[in-house]
Amino acid sequence: MRNRLKLWVLPVLWMMLVFSFSTEPFAVKNTTPVFRSLLGWLVPGISPATHEFLHYLLRKLGHWAEYSVLGWLWARALVGEAAGKNDWILWSLILVGICGLLDEQLQMRIPGRNGVLADSLLDFGGGAFGVVWFWVWWNNKAGRSRQGKPLPTGSAKSV
Repeated sequence: MRNRLKLWVLPVLWMMLVFSFSTEPFAVKNTTPVFRSLLGWLVPGISPATHEFLHYLLRKLGHWAEYSVLGWLWARALVGEAAGKNDWILWSLILVGICGLLDEQLQMRIPGRNGVLADSLLDFGGGAFGVVWFWVWWNNKAGRSRQGKPLPTGSAKSV
C-alpha cells in the first residue's frame, strides 16, 4: 500500500507545479521581458514579430510538455490499479483532461491571465502523448513489445 501511495504523490505534486505556472507571475506580461532578454542574447536583432511568435510557441510547447509528463506520471501510478486490462489508460486520460480543464478555469479567474478552453485540447494532447510514452516504456521495460504480450495488469512494483 505504501509503495502505491508513493506512485500517487508524484502526479499530485506535478499537478501543483502545473497549477502554479497558471498564476499571475507567469502571465505573458511578466515572462515577455525575460524571454526578450534571453532571445535577444541568443539571436541579436530579432524582429518584434518573430519574438512574439517564438514566445507564443514556447508557451504552448511548455503546456504540451507539462501535460506529457503529467500523463506519464498518471499512467505510472495507475497501471496496476485499474480493474480491467487497460482501464489505467482511460483513467490516466480522464485525470489529465480534468487537470487541463481545471488549469484553464484557474487562469480565467487570475488577473493578468486569460484561460482559453481550447488550450485544454493542447494539454490533453500532451497528456495523451505522455500516456503513450509510458505504454511504450512499460512494454519495452517488461520485454513484452517484441513478444506481442499484453501489458501486465498486476501491481506496478517494478515501476
